[in-house]
Amino acid sequence: MPKKSNTNNWVIEYINQFSKLDAKLGSHASRLIFELISALKNNNWVTCIILSATIIDVINYEKSIFIENMGGLDKNSKFASKEILWLRQKRNSIVHYQKPVEGLMNEKNLSSILKIDAKKSILVLLKILK
Repeated sequence: MPKKSNTNNWVIEYINQFSKLDAKLGSHASRLIFELISALKNNNWVTCIILSATIIDVINYEKSIFIENMGGLDKNSKFASKEILWLRQKRNSIVHYQKPVEGLMNEKNLSSILKIDAKKSILVLLKILK
């Protein structure tokens, strides 16, 4: 089980960005963002990866002011990017085990691999919300 360590500055910055969001999301996405903030605070990197991808999917399909105000072209470009494809593949490789996944194979640098992927995942999510 991962040890809780001192919060990194980037984690605090991301939590602040999520806290200031006024994206008019639906209730499902809003709750998952709340859970993501908790995962960030506790250095639960795998949870951050899974929730980031899940939140993006929920935002895309949940009825909300955020989606209603987005044009079709903008929606297509935001939700079909290479970054989102990477994130969905990363989440699916964790959730639907088919082969060993980097960061989950007892490597010496296990936490740093997952932390890098979690940071990238959250950046992908924040890019959608801005």
